[in-house]
Amino acid sequence: MARLTVYDEINFGGASLDIDGDIPNLGDWNNRISSFKVNDGSFVSFYDKPNYETGVGESLFGTDHGIGGYMKEVRDLREFPHSLFGNWNDEIMSIKFR
Repeated sequence: MARLTVYDEINFGGASLDIDGDIPNLGDWNNRISSFKVNDGSFVSFYDKPNYETGVGESLFGTDHGIGGYMKEVRDLREFPHSLFGNWNDEIMSIKFR
């Protein structure tokens, strides 16, 4: 089982990509992720720029703590603020596991 599965549509729809390790540049998947599931007790950070850089801060998700802590799955990244006027939908360009 992959540590992380990302989807290019909300509600775990569309094309999917299984990820097992850090990715400094998502390439064809840059700015394409709309929902995801974290597996196996992993924690993952998303960044809005390649090479784990960010203009507005990273977003950390994981399989522990649930609501009020880290979330293991997100059906719609539009619900998670990314900047003053935006959200994380279609904004992820690199991924790092903790």
